[in-house]
Amino acid sequence: MGVVVNKIHPEYVSGGCNHSAHALDADYSQNVIVYASNKNVFELHISSGGVATILGDGVGAGGSDAKERHHEAPVTCVKIVEKKNVSDNENNTNAVIVLSADASGTVIAWEAVAEKEDARKRKWIPRANNEHSFGPITQIAAKRETSDSVIVATVAADDYVRLWNLNVTNWTMEQVGEKAFPSQHRPMCVDVSDRISSTTTTTTITTPSSSSSRFVAVGCADGTTRVYAVDTKAATDFEFITELVGHDDWVRDAKFQSLTSDSESDSNMTLYLATCSQDKNARVWKIVIRNDTLGESESTNTRLPFETLAAPPRPPSEVLGGARVDFQLEALLCGHEDWVFTCAWRPLSENSDNPVPSSLHQQLLTASADRSVNLWSPSMNDEADSMGTSLWFSLASLGEAGENCLGYRGASFYGRNCFIAHSQSGALHAWEFIEELQSWESLPVNSGHTDKIRALVWDNDGRYFLTGSEDHTTRLIGYWNEDACRNTNRIQTPKGWREIARPQTHGHAISCLAFVPPPKNRQSGQTSSNDSQNSQNSSKSSQSFISGSSEKALRAFRAPRVFWERTKIGNMNVDNVDVLIVSGEGAAEASALGLSNKGVHNTNNNNNENVDANVELLQEELSKANLDVKHGGTIVEEYLATNTLWPETSKLYGHGDDVFSVAAHPSGKLLASGAKGTKESTAEILLWEHNETHNDWRMVESLLGPTLTAVALEFSNDGGTLIVASRDRHACVFTRISDDSKDLSEGWLLTNRFKAHAREMYDLAFLNDSLFITVGRDKKVNVWQINASSSSSSSEEEMKPSWSSDSACSSAPTCVSVLNDVTFATGHENGSIKIWTRKGKDDDDDEDSVKWSVAGDIPNAHRAEVTKVAFKPSSSEIVLATCGADHVTRVYRITEL
Repeated sequence: MGVVVNKIHPEYVSGGCNHSAHALDADYSQNVIVYASNKNVFELHISSGGVATILGDGVGAGGSDAKERHHEAPVTCVKIVEKKNVSDNENNTNAVIVLSADASGTVIAWEAVAEKEDARKRKWIPRANNEHSFGPITQIAAKRETSDSVIVATVAADDYVRLWNLNVTNWTMEQVGEKAFPSQHRPMCVDVSDRISSTTTTTTITTPSSSSSRFVAVGCADGTTRVYAVDTKAATDFEFITELVGHDDWVRDAKFQSLTSDSESDSNMTLYLATCSQDKNARVWKIVIRNDTLGESESTNTRLPFETLAAPPRPPSEVLGGARVDFQLEALLCGHEDWVFTCAWRPLSENSDNPVPSSLHQQLLTASADRSVNLWSPSMNDEADSMGTSLWFSLASLGEAGENCLGYRGASFYGRNCFIAHSQSGALHAWEFIEELQSWESLPVNSGHTDKIRALVWDNDGRYFLTGSEDHTTRLIGYWNEDACRNTNRIQTPKGWREIARPQTHGHAISCLAFVPPPKNRQSGQTSSNDSQNSQNSSKSSQSFISGSSEKALRAFRAPRVFWERTKIGNMNVDNVDVLIVSGEGAAEASALGLSNKGVHNTNNNNNENVDANVELLQEELSKANLDVKHGGTIVEEYLATNTLWPETSKLYGHGDDVFSVAAHPSGKLLASGAKGTKESTAEILLWEHNETHNDWRMVESLLGPTLTAVALEFSNDGGTLIVASRDRHACVFTRISDDSKDLSEGWLLTNRFKAHAREMYDLAFLNDSLFITVGRDKKVNVWQINASSSSSSSEEEMKPSWSSDSACSSAPTCVSVLNDVTFATGHENGSIKIWTRKGKDDDDDEDSVKWSVAGDIPNAHRAEVTKVAFKPSSSEIVLATCGADHVTRVYRITEL
């Protein structure tokens, strides 16, 4: 009998950040960090080592309104609504609201609700869903209007800036204003200021709760920033205030900041506006509001000397009650060497228990494509010049100098001494200033793939698994144990599933992966002394893998010493890890213009001709060792991107088109691979044998059978059968009839070829050595019996499935994985996952009378097609890893009765 699923516990989820500049936001006062990943919005828990959860995960599972509850297009921007004032309604003071917008023009408001089981955990519920056809939304801004309403501003691709009123009581969004821009002033970004009083003094503003007037700043593609005044309660039109000129290229971001004086006698606030542009600069503007009720002499005294010779003052603002508004350039921030995408002010309130001095609130954070994030701050008040402006300088410049970082797209403050950023590659970076060390240190942050994930395979011993994506990377994920990381370093990586290596990064989309099982002694009863010693020193964990991508060659990689040292630090329980550390290359590096990972730090190289080169490699090895000591047990993005590559041992040439599938023989000495093909000769299956003398793979056989691309391959557990699933709707069964146990490449014959599905086949897997499963586009899961007496002349009519799911699948299954001979899992086109278990009186029943039924269901596991599911092998616990076209990787733990 199969397992009876009791509960399915999600343990890990990862996804890379979208490339848009405003795809990340953070608010320390509410303990929230959110970022966009494809069609999902993730919440990042940086305090627990960068673990992430998905907003709306598990909400509306299987409901008829599931489409309305989530984004149907890639999310372009996210925004955390500011915390309410203490004077507001206390009933909902702790409610956290996040806004997200996507490329289809949809805006969703999410509310955090504490879970009943654990009040410290929260579940995100999509409350408001505003759909329109205005095109992609490039930025969203929000400010609290009252205790039950939020003013929201959006910029869309139709060159309109719109204002919305979000009612958090009945969760509705109503448009209260809009402004169209000509093509030469195309809006790129928007921000809304705090409320402005019409009774303001000449130099400062206040923010009474009764006021509803606000500034709206719009950065344009012509390099100007246009400022408007609006009355959000009266729903007035956008009143033009001024046009700020200075930038020479697109203005990519604009942010208001209201600052309170440190003086107890002065509770007024000063308003600043920061803008950044593709001209590599950022600007800070000071806003001065002049009231016409003042006397002429007093008004003149407050103006700067040169202003008396300037153009006539701007007309008074009707929205501001007749006040005049002046903008002064406070600072021009020059220091970046490439486009500046975002700017962010330090938040006003970060922690009520440990308030931040107002002098720090004037600090500005800028993120640039020059691979740096700069922290800017003005000089002290007593160092201001004669016109009242201060000298701004860079307090810190952080980032990556390596070639793996393509620049930062956005950054945000998170706490007094911490900020977080996302890069062009989708990676997340976080830094914290350590007072004891007086330096900025990197924090462990979990990210993931930024494109469709095509492959997922487990290590032979189940210690880790590997994923491959169309973002040209492979990522190795394992269970990190914090108990082994107890050292003097304050920053540590907590226990749980983590990305611990990035073995392969190059310019081709990864399509398939296969871990090579560790070598085994296949000659029973003929064990030599050397074989016995090798058996004692061998490990159950896979030490190498094969990858196929959108190129005609496969690549073989072997784990370096650096990786095994990492697994030991993380207490991952790898068998004979000390032996593995001693053997192999020390690490790997990729050349600037090459696609191959070259092994380095081989201490066995004693060639005197390369003494100088060995000295340089030794110095580099020591520097990387120091990096390990510096990070202790932490896994940070900078380390993953530079020091976790695996050396490439060989390339496998033979296919005439892009490689599509690969499988490893249980012995670890034979491979089978398939490539894209449109006829039998190009869809051939190639067999590769490992050459132990030269430590490479050589093509030894070509098997004909499929007439179109072979989408999946798998060897049986006994190694005697190879099954091939093809796009021609047929399955091919190759059987090895040779008795030679040394040469595994000989004796493979096509014993059967039959039509397995009415439409294209997607995947297959062995249940045992006599049963295998196929899934296809015809929405069926079929179980087949391997007939040992069948031959290549067998007709298609003779093959009928032992069991078929019939109409049990509402969506086509795309992948399958087997736990044991009675339980398997399937992933589906609609993002769901089903766990099937065998129904029968006992396992000895006639195969024709055995049936399978769904024992567990995960309706919304992914927001797109599930590409791979894989059970953890060699384990007493049931762990299922999944990946999908939504760029997400998941790990589930399944309990049974």
